[in-house]
Amino acid sequence: MKRSNASVDGKKQTNASHSMVILNQPVWLWVRSSLPLILVILMLLGATPDAAAQGTGLSADQAFTTVAEAIEERLRSLATSGTINSIGWQLFSFFIVANLVWLLLKNFATGSGIMGMITDLVPLAVLGAVVVGFLSYGMAAAIESSMAVLGGLITGEESTTLASLMVRSAGTALETIRSLWDISPTTGSSSTSGLAWVAEILLGIPAVMLAIIATIVGVFLVVMALAIYLAHLVMSQVGIYIALILAPFFVPFLLFKPASFLFDGWLRFFLGAALLKIVGLLLLQVTNVIMETALQVSRTTIEAGLTGLDAFVFDMTKYVIIILLAGIGALLMQSASSISSGLISGQGGGASFGGWSGLVNRSSAVRMLTGGMGAGGSGGGKAGQTSHALSGVSNMMPNFAKPLAAGAGKVISKAGGSMLAATDRRAARSGDAVGGERNIGRDTTRMSAASQQAYVRSMERANAASSRRESSGTFYGPPSPRYTVSKPTSSTTSSRQTTKRF
Repeated sequence: MKRSNASVDGKKQTNASHSMVILNQPVWLWVRSSLPLILVILMLLGATPDAAAQGTGLSADQAFTTVAEAIEERLRSLATSGTINSIGWQLFSFFIVANLVWLLLKNFATGSGIMGMITDLVPLAVLGAVVVGFLSYGMAAAIESSMAVLGGLITGEESTTLASLMVRSAGTALETIRSLWDISPTTGSSSTSGLAWVAEILLGIPAVMLAIIATIVGVFLVVMALAIYLAHLVMSQVGIYIALILAPFFVPFLLFKPASFLFDGWLRFFLGAALLKIVGLLLLQVTNVIMETALQVSRTTIEAGLTGLDAFVFDMTKYVIIILLAGIGALLMQSASSISSGLISGQGGGASFGGWSGLVNRSSAVRMLTGGMGAGGSGGGKAGQTSHALSGVSNMMPNFAKPLAAGAGKVISKAGGSMLAATDRRAARSGDAVGGERNIGRDTTRMSAASQQAYVRSMERANAASSRRESSGTFYGPPSPRYTVSKPTSSTTSSRQTTKRF
């Protein structure tokens, strides 16, 4: 008995020291890496029109517009520079003269005559007209305008400038965050009384904890999707202006066949940059539609009046799906550049993505927050034993959400272990005691580590309470049998059974 208690105390001390090692460093790293995300959320949610009305600051719309207009104005001034355009005309003149000299020499050597000369001049004239269209009549700007018209058809707005798209995307993301915030647990929403009310409260605790986890993870993923889209949007607009600035240099190479790949590469780059912001806006709207649908389903279920275990199961499923959908939205946004590239190259694989690896590896802060997401495992405990009821879910969550999921899982597991111990004691009291002991056939190794710990402590407290009661001077009567636990025997079980006494 003493040896067993000493070993139990040693395990408790080891587990305590191990828990301190696990918690101290990751908590600090989680807090440090979460500061940028917290600041972004506060900036998005704290900007109100009242500040602009009072003249004390800028609203979110005005801030986005000011920054975007400054970027566009500077890039537009570079795109309209006459220096690079003059270089384009010089290259055009050189390639025209070089082609004419080459055609004259070719015609003289082959003796094809005037008809052969005309046949060779027609393709050169067509290509020359294309180059003149880019240099003189702004054909590149016309392509950009057509993409802007396409963006206007998608957004329903006449203007699709960088400023308007930034404001619209931020508004869409905030609507999605509000939708996540409005999704409340179904468990506990019904007006019950008595034992049913107590059951609703007990079931509502894990439902509320999972709701908090789902909201935090969902908001984080939506903000991440917005940040990725804004980066894509700025990169797209910068890419468009870079293509416009360098157009006078690359377009004339269309007249020189050995170097025409330079024009082809420039055109692909230009179209890909123009398509990137359109594809990103479509994907951001898809994310918003997904979250709005989840909100409508949640409200419909609350109005339907689900209660008890049905409401609890629905909440568990609902919040897991919300996390998955928010993750899908972030992954879609991350793949916007590959989708636009696939549209230009004609490769269907451009619409695919490499899972979390491409999203997580963007920065050290994102790796710290979203790292550790993998297949559900044991997460602690002995081999083949989970640490708590939500070990698999916790291991699949990002690092910043693991403490909340682990806490909820341990609470659920410990409550289940204590309730199971009380049920086993009631069942054992109905039988006969053998040698002053009531043996319970229960394989505790099949429980999670938290459930097993709660089960053992409940049995120890029950035996300790019997000992204190019998040692008091007012106790009369036979001693109460002590509870022991061993694996249930069967035809396939070894005859050597280990009985655990508390």
